[in-house]
Amino acid sequence: MVYIAPNEEASMCTRLFRQRFEIIRQRLARNSVFASPLLCGSLAGRSRRVQDAPPSLELTEIESLEGGDKGDKFVLGLLSKLSNGQFYLEDLNSRIQVNVTNASISNGMITEGCIVLCEGRVRDRVFVVDTMGLPPAERRNVSLNAHGGMDFVLGDAISEEVRLENEKLCSLAEDANFIILSDVHLDSQDVLNQLTRIFETYESCEPAPALFCLMGNFLSKPFGEGDGQCGQAVYKQAWESLADILSLCPRLLKESQFLFIPGTFTLLFIMNPRCNVAFRTSRSFFRLRECSS
Repeated sequence: MVYIAPNEEASMCTRLFRQRFEIIRQRLARNSVFASPLLCGSLAGRSRRVQDAPPSLELTEIESLEGGDKGDKFVLGLLSKLSNGQFYLEDLNSRIQVNVTNASISNGMITEGCIVLCEGRVRDRVFVVDTMGLPPAERRNVSLNAHGGMDFVLGDAISEEVRLENEKLCSLAEDANFIILSDVHLDSQDVLNQLTRIFETYESCEPAPALFCLMGNFLSKPFGEGDGQCGQAVYKQAWESLADILSLCPRLLKESQFLFIPGTFTLLFIMNPRCNVAFRTSRSFFRLRECSS
């Protein structure tokens, strides 16, 4: 298993997505619905005859769709939209165009870049999706045991002391919600409009989310004064705009934590890793908590 630190170059993103896909595929293989009968018995901690085990579903690799039989298939893949405007499913070895026009979507929010589980069949070299959903979740202790206690955020195994402390904290806040947003381009009016809608919605929710995690890049262009770059004035105005939005949500500022994870365009003299930084604007004041590898 390869751990990729958040501050590595963008060229590592491919490895990051491949690792993410492999972890989800392994998790799916441990699920009793997709695990082989022998594995089901092993996971259950008891032996039993294969013929007594419930039937399991089989995942099909995308590269095997063309040459296999034409019945219904279950496929795990990354949902992407190419420059031709068509949607595709991609796995580690291949991709295929998909038709989701009449697909039944399960609960959850599915966007481009999501790893999804689809059921459907191939027609004229296009995978026609009948149902699409997110891969089933797995209990945290099962995932930790399967990966040797690895913390995929910090890149190290979790000690027994930390594990017990985490369980204690989780038991104290079982209804806590985390809202995680990425590529929050504060220089985009569309992004600001959507942030306003999100924060206004959660301002009236009970209970308020425990954490808002906003991940960079926080600018749509690199910082600088040259062509195709965002200068200091734009950078300052971007954060002023966010402060203006948050100033309209006093309950969230009081009851929620805000975590900002920098991207490659984030200024280090404002984003000071491993520190609590008091970030003041003309309209509001809130704590900016940094995280770094």
